[in-house]
Amino acid sequence: MGYPIHGKVTRIEKNAQLTDNTLGFEITTGLTLEDITAQGAHWKAWLAGLAEWGGVMHCMFDPSSTEQKALMDNIVAATPGTKLTDLEFNLEDTADYFSGNLFITSMPVTANIGGKVTCDFEFKGDGALSLTIA
Repeated sequence: MGYPIHGKVTRIEKNAQLTDNTLGFEITTGLTLEDITAQGAHWKAWLAGLAEWGGVMHCMFDPSSTEQKALMDNIVAATPGTKLTDLEFNLEDTADYFSGNLFITSMPVTANIGGKVTCDFEFKGDGALSLTIA
């Protein structure tokens, strides 16, 4: 893989199929910290807590895309909240990617009079995020 990576080559893959009409993705990782500073100390001390991750997938609204429709059906359903275990966030090629289990938490749809209709799939990771570099 050549670095730096350009966003035009990144893709979202579901069920080993590239998702059509994607515009990009964001993944954010975090770590909770508990303040354990004792009285009289001059510097803060921290206890590492739990890690978390989540993000958003940006798409042009396309319910004719099988993979995108599956994401829509996951949140626009009588009983939303099925854990997804088959998404990969590809970096340049399908051998280099982020992956993990996640829940779709919201799907804002934007429809402006002068532009294309877009949707975002906001998600929270369930368990560890993995980074695979071949």
